[in-house]
Amino acid sequence: MHPDEKKLQLTIISPDSEEVFTEEVDVVSSTNLEGPFDVWPLHTNFISIIKEFLVIYKNNQKIKELKIDTGVLRVNSNKVEVFLGIA
Repeated sequence: MHPDEKKLQLTIISPDSEEVFTEEVDVVSSTNLEGPFDVWPLHTNFISIIKEFLVIYKNNQKIKELKIDTGVLRVNSNKVEVFLGIA
């Protein structure tokens, strides 16, 4: 595995289109209509409506937990974008 593929580039964007978080992380967890899920490096391309929470892990530790009503999570080539407040 290439060293850059061991991390996810996470960007969280608020409802007013401002970036509120941008960082390399290890894992992103949330929940959708199917239940809880995790996004790890090399995750397949994926898009989902998310709800309830977003948890961010780095260096084997939880670094941030956001309670959310709804949002959209998109994974593409180790980049994770979260658009908060979008139904």
